[in-house]
Amino acid sequence: MKEIIENSKKVIKETSTLSRLELEKKKIEFDAKAKLFAETFGLAAQQNSYSGYY
Repeated sequence: MKEIIENSKKVIKETSTLSRLELEKKKIEFDAKAKLFAETFGLAAQQNSYSGYY
């Protein structure tokens, strides 16, 4: 019985670590997409502001 409890604690600990890593990965992916979007949008806005001069 004690062994089952210990194994359960170990699984819970590993699961929570995995969850944190997954969340961190999602955050990094989201930040990268947001940065890419901002750069793309910023570039488009820049080109639009210059287009009046041609």
